[in-house]
Amino acid sequence: MIGNIIIYGRSVLSALTGKSDPLVVVIPPKECPAVENVPGVREAILASPSPPTDEYLKDRMNLKCEHGIGTFLLGINFEEGI
Repeated sequence: MIGNIIIYGRSVLSALTGKSDPLVVVIPPKECPAVENVPGVREAILASPSPPTDEYLKDRMNLKCEHGIGTFLLGINFEEGI
């Protein structure tokens, strides 16, 4: 688990920041030790695509694009011979 993300209601955020801009959460790529422990896996990286990329991926997969629901991508390198 990377951690928790808590997003308060838009009115709370607007009162704190004085802005009504859309909320954007940027999560840097993280190693994924739980997957790296799988036999044959050399590296595993968990990443969150940008909002436009998220929308594109959902469109390509015919998924509903709901506000507040993001996507994580998991990149895996395997040991040679697997």
